[in-house]
Amino acid sequence: MQVPAGTYTLFTAPHTSGIDLIVNKQSGEWGTEYNGSLDLGTVRITSEVATTPVEAFRISVVPGDPRHGKLVLEWGSFRWIAPIEVQ
Repeated sequence: MQVPAGTYTLFTAPHTSGIDLIVNKQSGEWGTEYNGSLDLGTVRITSEVATTPVEAFRISVVPGDPRHGKLVLEWGSFRWIAPIEVQ
């Protein structure tokens, strides 16, 4: 999925076969008001158990090389990872 520069909301949708990360074009909504018609795209993400629990929800970008990295979402004992690539 290509994501142009801009402001987005990230949603996650866990299911029995994995977790989807949804990039949605809406922003500024309150709580979990989700409008699927504004989805830019969805990607499957991997899940890990955090080695150290994270007290406050954290989103970070972990660099790999100049064009690749990982978007990491962490909270409590969960760690969700989506690969990213700069075009």
